Amino acid sequence: MEDRVRAQGDKPGAMGRPPFPPRGPPRKLDAVPEKPMRGSSAVGADDYLSLPDGDFSPTEWTAAFDEKTAVEVDGIAGSFRCYFSGNRDRKIALIFLHGGGQSALSWGVCCRLLKEQLKDSDVQLVAYDARGHGETTAIPEDDLSAERMVEDAVRLIHTLFSNRPESQQIILVGHSMGAAVATRVAIRTDLGIELQGLVNIDVVEGTAMEALPHMSAFLHQRPASFRTQNEAIKYMVTSGQLRKLESAKLSVPPQLRFEVEREVYGWRTDLEATGKHWKGWFKGMSELFLSVPVMKLLVLAGVDRLDKALMIAHMQGKFQNHVVPTAGHAVHEDEPEAVSQLLTSFLQRNRLLQ
Repeated sequence: MEDRVRAQGDKPGAMGRPPFPPRGPPRKLDAVPEKPMRGSSAVGADDYLSLPDGDFSPTEWTAAFDEKTAVEVDGIAGSFRCYFSGNRDRKIALIFLHGGGQSALSWGVCCRLLKEQLKDSDVQLVAYDARGHGETTAIPEDDLSAERMVEDAVRLIHTLFSNRPESQQIILVGHSMGAAVATRVAIRTDLGIELQGLVNIDVVEGTAMEALPHMSAFLHQRPASFRTQNEAIKYMVTSGQLRKLESAKLSVPPQLRFEVEREVYGWRTDLEATGKHWKGWFKGMSELFLSVPVMKLLVLAGVDRLDKALMIAHMQGKFQNHVVPTAGHAVHEDEPEAVSQLLTSFLQRNRLLQ
């Protein structure tokens, strides 16, 4: 059942990193977490241009997680690539869902920091590659509809936790596309496991829907292929799409696939081909997010991201909101220190740490 291996942008947007439309003057939101953040770790794109190519070499997954597993799920052909940190028997599991075109390793640096912060707690970290992404082989690969990905997530959760005690609890943490999936999973009544929290990172229905018309132009602007993985990593940080080299060295290689005939690295996921699903990912998301009956945290890169429904709900105290203004759309990659602190604080505030 499991093939297990143990460890020995400057312009943010809805899925990848296209620009968000301007939304007027910044609003005053809760831009500072309960505990002060450390200084920003992000670096400007120009600062990377002078680095030698050797500095852009990929980092192995073992730098972030303890275990790497291919998990087969009943009723689905192929398998899902999952990464774990912490003992599998721990009471609380944080499950991380990545954005469109990315992979589980986009959470790598953030999870490494979380593992250090939570080393004495009863918490496990789980991240997986979605269908059509990273090392996951589930087929058909091109069906990235919200319904299909939600069903994937629910079945994967059943597989991973079906033999756990009734006291097992989970918290869903999603970024962009992954947040849209996590929100829809959170309203399901057939999880068979207690959901304790939902954390969404830089995705809001209103701004996401406004950004969708810009997606195709954004995707056409990026190179179609690279000679090496190093070249792709360098492109991602010098273009400003990622602001932290440590994150890019982990997260960019799984976004690529080597094309033997052309001897180049192309994109693993054809995002443009998924265009018919984009609206389905985000439509109705604000209402769904607010309807989830658990503690909720929304982390944004800019103070102008909230749509009207969320602005009103935030004023009513229906969810926690934090802004990390030094990050681009990939907040957890650009500022993993800040996001890991926010997640730890979320667990503490809700008395989930022992």
